[in-house]
Amino acid sequence: MKIVVGISGSSGVIYGVRLLRALPSPKVLIVSPTASKILDMEAAVRVDELKAFADETYDDSDLFSPTSSGSNLFDAMIICPCSESTVAKIACGIADTLITRTAAVALKDARSKGLKVGMLRPLTLWPFPEAIVRKLGKQVKAIVVPECNLGQMLYEVERVARCQGPVVGVHRLGGVPIYPGEILDKLEEVAR
Repeated sequence: MKIVVGISGSSGVIYGVRLLRALPSPKVLIVSPTASKILDMEAAVRVDELKAFADETYDDSDLFSPTSSGSNLFDAMIICPCSESTVAKIACGIADTLITRTAAVALKDARSKGLKVGMLRPLTLWPFPEAIVRKLGKQVKAIVVPECNLGQMLYEVERVARCQGPVVGVHRLGGVPIYPGEILDKLEEVAR
């Protein structure tokens, strides 16, 4: 399973470092310029040191790298951490960096399988963003809630969304990341 790991310029870069170290090969690393600076400040890690944990590494400005093309197959992409500007660009279809371009390729792949996918990343969890989740619940057929816990947010989403279809969770404990393939499998399951 070939996994692309993007580390964007957001606090919490240590999670991206831990993820990169824990994932099996083959894996591809893309680090944004801001993340490079934050890595040094927050984790005392340089990008050159991270390259040892990846099979391939590309500069975020290299829009000619293989991952930017839909003809270069990879199985999953994880952006960890994912900055608000990166989320906004992906949501709006702006693919001006290698991380956002590769995410666009991953979304296109999911959509080519007939999945209508989107993402909500709340700015706060408490107070719970009830109005946004309620509005989303009226617009979608199903909601998948991936969380690295036993499902605390799942129950809040179920309570508020009143979705016309299922609200299901993908959960993981013990510091092991949830692989995007697991989320895609769950999306395909609820789409049936």
